[in-house]
Amino acid sequence: MLEALAYDRARRPVWALAIGRTGMHRIMDHDEADYSALIVQIAEERDRDAFATLFRHFAPRIKGFVLKSAPDPAMAEELVQDTMLAVWRAAPTYDPARASATTWIFTICRNKRIDLFRRRNRPEADPPEEGDWVMQPTQEHT
Repeated sequence: MLEALAYDRARRPVWALAIGRTGMHRIMDHDEADYSALIVQIAEERDRDAFATLFRHFAPRIKGFVLKSAPDPAMAEELVQDTMLAVWRAAPTYDPARASATTWIFTICRNKRIDLFRRRNRPEADPPEEGDWVMQPTQEHT
């Protein structure tokens, strides 16, 4: 079996490619516990490197998830940014005992996507027409 490794900037292995009799398999070096630990690190230390690692892993997955339901690349990018910003801000509320990191992040994404669809589909208020009752400011008498 032949293996290839990819490293991040700190020369830590990020993933491995194993080539064997059944073909190529990409083996992730991080597991769910690692991603949960990264979120906890972000919450406790505001660790930008931990956030960068999460972003590199989840941004393309979030984009793919969004593109399946709405094939608009601009909207997908917007949702990636909104989701990851929410992850940064909400990291102190993350509880590894209640959900895995992946479940928590994709739930945030799902909620952001619903909010975006609602905002885009909300009808705008009609401007008042002539003859409509409109409150006018009053003048006080002295």
